Amino acid sequence: MAAPIVLTQVAHISLSFVDTIMVGRLGPESLAGIALGNSFFSTLIVIAMGIVMAVGPMVAPAFGAGQDDPIGRSLRPGLWPALSLALVGQCRLTVSKPVFQAPMVSALEATI
Repeated sequence: MAAPIVLTQVAHISLSFVDTIMVGRLGPESLAGIALGNSFFSTLIVIAMGIVMAVGPMVAPAFGAGQDDPIGRSLRPGLWPALSLALVGQCRLTVSKPVFQAPMVSALEATI
């Protein structure tokens, strides 16, 4: 039962690893940009997962018992934090766009 969770975590870690490997040849500024981007993204994902994953234990007993009404009562309030976190995350990443672009632009100009 834990295999999908393990695969998801390995895929998430591999994403950051592959990003770092691919950008590593561009220099220290690019590596700093990737590290900054990965830390922003990882922090946001961990916080969001921690809050939204609380819905699963509330839904599982009702689903196992075949009761649809408690499932809806648990899912609907769980959607609001998910939507709020998505909006906050999008705003956070949009506002920080200049921070992410500065190291990458200078590194790309140096390689051209």
